[in-house]
Amino acid sequence: MRRADRMRTALLAGWLFADLFLVLVLVGLASLPVTTEDAAPTSTPEPTVTAEPPERDRLEKLPVGFAVEIPPARFRDAGRRAAATRELLRRIDAELKARDLTGRRAGFVLAFASGPEPGAAQRTAEVVYQDLRRRHKVFRDSSGLGYWTGAGDHLEFKIFFFE
Repeated sequence: MRRADRMRTALLAGWLFADLFLVLVLVGLASLPVTTEDAAPTSTPEPTVTAEPPERDRLEKLPVGFAVEIPPARFRDAGRRAAATRELLRRIDAELKARDLTGRRAGFVLAFASGPEPGAAQRTAEVVYQDLRRRHKVFRDSSGLGYWTGAGDHLEFKIFFFE
């Protein structure tokens, strides 16, 4: 091979290497992730304004709490449950009257039952709350939950009234 042919082959190989290197650089740059400085600015969504609920649908921030000395076991005994519920309603009426809450509506009720076994006490508290909801006008439109309150032999209530 003549010297001129070798020179032309080397020159073509050099240009081919340079073109290949340029293509690899462009592919590498194109595959880089876009950083926040380079990204196009995005619009921040405007917060939606929600209407305030009417005054009558707001709950007071502090609950009214009281205890009723009725053994929770009486609500678990089918034969004594009706009498226990009547006594509970009478005592709750007395508590509401003493606090001047007779005409108010309860929004949320936390009912607590004491007892040695947490699961049974919690189920009793839920039963007591459901009885209140069915049988007392103050609690008719309320929501509520039952809880265990620990050792003892009583019921406790935390009632959030509507303003």
